[in-house]
Amino acid sequence: MDQAELLNQGPASLASCTWEGSMAAIHFICRRQGHTLRNLTQVKDRQNVWISGCWTISEREAQQLVGGWIYLHPEGKTEPSQFGGVILSFEPCERREGAAREQGLAFTFEARKEGRDQAWRGADHAMAWTSGLVEDALPHEKQA
Repeated sequence: MDQAELLNQGPASLASCTWEGSMAAIHFICRRQGHTLRNLTQVKDRQNVWISGCWTISEREAQQLVGGWIYLHPEGKTEPSQFGGVILSFEPCERREGAAREQGLAFTFEARKEGRDQAWRGADHAMAWTSGLVEDALPHEKQA
């Protein structure tokens, strides 16, 4: 999918990234809810396209992720990702009642097999629920 097609996918636009034309990637801890990942929804009538849960990251960071990769880790930072793909767009969303922040951003992404079995990269302190933005250092990330 080229940049023009990505721009037509949703409200976010492609933005230049901190890493001189590279796209960024991000890892999230996304716990299981039964047999599926919590707050993950398949987009109706779009094969392999999903909407993630509602994350508290800045719009600037989200813009840098469009065209990059999302990795979801249900078992935590020490276990590989079990789902992920190429981020197509993002949109504002309401977080669950009682959350520290009421507003967040949800990512629409195309699931890819390379989104599985990826090691956590980025912030790894005990309270980290996201890696923060990481450079697209893996071969499949550079080809997306």
